[in-house]
Amino acid sequence: MKAKKFNDQSFFFTLNTFKNERQNLIKDSLRESEVSAELYEGLYERDNIPLRKILFERYELLMLKRHWENAMSIINNSLENERYDKMKLFVKHFRTLTANIHNTVDNENLLDSYLESIEALLDANNKWEVVEKNFRVEIMKSEAVYDDLIKSLSSGN
Repeated sequence: MKAKKFNDQSFFFTLNTFKNERQNLIKDSLRESEVSAELYEGLYERDNIPLRKILFERYELLMLKRHWENAMSIINNSLENERYDKMKLFVKHFRTLTANIHNTVDNENLLDSYLESIEALLDANNKWEVVEKNFRVEIMKSEAVYDDLIKSLSSGN
């Protein structure tokens, strides 16, 4: 059985989508895009190594989602007779990319749910940090009250 031959437009489209995403990655790393903060949080979070890993993973997922959505937007605006070949060749190479990053996360819905899970983890972490901070404030308040009470009792008032 012969392998399916793709037309030049499909190859050109696939190459362009990967080239465009590479340019987006460069913009991200040069802080010239809206997701640059995501990348830098993932790279430079120093206090919490597991959090840094989650933040970087979120950036990778955002990058994959952006790449997928940009490609689908272009495919949907293509001529109907070109869509199938473009989609098939793009998905073939996108699967290879995602397999190298996230063990075959090649479905947009799966990508979205994975991203939502990471967002939920980050949200839980943020809530925990607020609770911990409030707890520390309450401890400091209690210490101040008891210090004042001890001082007033020691001075005989």
